[in-house]
Amino acid sequence: MLDSGPACSRRFARSCLLVFACAILTACGPRYAAPTEAEPHAAFEVQTIYHHTPTRRLHEEITINGEEMVDVLRRSPIQGRPIARSVRVRPAPTNFHVRSRFSYVQQQVRPRMERYPCGRDRRGATRYCDRRFGERSNVQQIAAWCDSGVSYTPEAGRHYLLRFEFYGQQRCGLEIFERIPNPDGTTQYVRAE
Repeated sequence: MLDSGPACSRRFARSCLLVFACAILTACGPRYAAPTEAEPHAAFEVQTIYHHTPTRRLHEEITINGEEMVDVLRRSPIQGRPIARSVRVRPAPTNFHVRSRFSYVQQQVRPRMERYPCGRDRRGATRYCDRRFGERSNVQQIAAWCDSGVSYTPEAGRHYLLRFEFYGQQRCGLEIFERIPNPDGTTQYVRAE
């Protein structure tokens, strides 16, 4: 049976306030709103490939016209294996941006000193002693990062590949390719100009 008394309502109100505060503090930028299937659009496959993974912790952010398409924190991807996503994009000038950041958590110890009363001297005054200790804290360190952007105006009904390749600290590239069907049913990717 649920308690419906005043204590329960205060707890519920505090819980709601806490959730609301967390939502505000962790709010990110605007989310990308893709066109509907019925609206004119180009289809993009967004592919990220990591040729070097310096640590196991990866934060990846993909934006379209400054609006967040993907913002993920994940375990390190397998080197060389693409991570693919699909998205519809309006046929208008578009800015794509990819940021990747590999990090690790390092424990640091800061020396601290605490003064406390530890008895009396011969005159009866309080004597103070010092205690030295280390205060531990976890600090996120960046192992490698890179970001790259490209602008392009896609055509409605076309298919494109947006490929981000990470090679190491500040070494990455972002390119757009158009998918062209061949008469034999295969496809080829041509760099979009």
